Amino acid sequence: MRSKWTAGLLALTLALSLTACTSGAPTTATPGGGTAPTPKPLKKVSLVLDWYPNADQIPLFVAQKEGYFKAEGIDLEIKMPAENPTDGIKLVGGGKETFAFYYQPDVLQARGEGIPVVSVAAVVRQPLNVLMASEGTGINSPKDLEGKTVGYPTTALSLDLVKTMVKTAGGDPAKVKFQDVGWDLIPAITSKKVPAIIGGYVNHEKLLLEKEGQKVKAFKPTDFGVPSYYELVLITGEQTVTKDPELVNAFVRAMGK
Repeated sequence: MRSKWTAGLLALTLALSLTACTSGAPTTATPGGGTAPTPKPLKKVSLVLDWYPNADQIPLFVAQKEGYFKAEGIDLEIKMPAENPTDGIKLVGGGKETFAFYYQPDVLQARGEGIPVVSVAAVVRQPLNVLMASEGTGINSPKDLEGKTVGYPTTALSLDLVKTMVKTAGGDPAKVKFQDVGWDLIPAITSKKVPAIIGGYVNHEKLLLEKEGQKVKAFKPTDFGVPSYYELVLITGEQTVTKDPELVNAFVRAMGK
């Protein structure tokens, strides 16, 4: 009985050893006689940024610098939006670019408009967008925006954020004025064109304003009735997820490192 068990154990060990030797990454011979993993063939992949390079995109640039994408078989080209920040959604949805960074609320709106984009990873998991008001304007709460003008970057979502904040703070949203300043948020407030802006990031526009000597008060939307959400997400097209899910997984793995 003992000899039968021993023979069976040896056979199982041999089988497992053979399986281990023949599975895993392909190998190639090295000059010293050993083996090394065969490099994956590189696939050209593009990503469109949400804006010019900034701190939010650190995982992307570090993964690129350290070679994590190439290790996953990805030859990545990082692109700036050509005309405006919404380029990424349109280009990815149309299949002209592979990936893009963009903002979760806007991705939901794009889905509602029938643009075939999907979010596949969260990059910044809390809102960075804040309502900023110049000090000395008497705005100590969103309620104080009644009768005043808020500069916003074109999107309707910005208006909804402010209205929710004003209402939650006990004010009347109907008494707030809005002025579309595009993405010239900093000049709009430094030139006193408007006393307050929405759409600026607490880790970017606020810091730049303070660097220029412009003191502002920042109000977080989540403190005034706005549900929390992911600020920055990685998106791709439905066609990419369907036809090449391993590429999506590989891209996320590289950034995850």
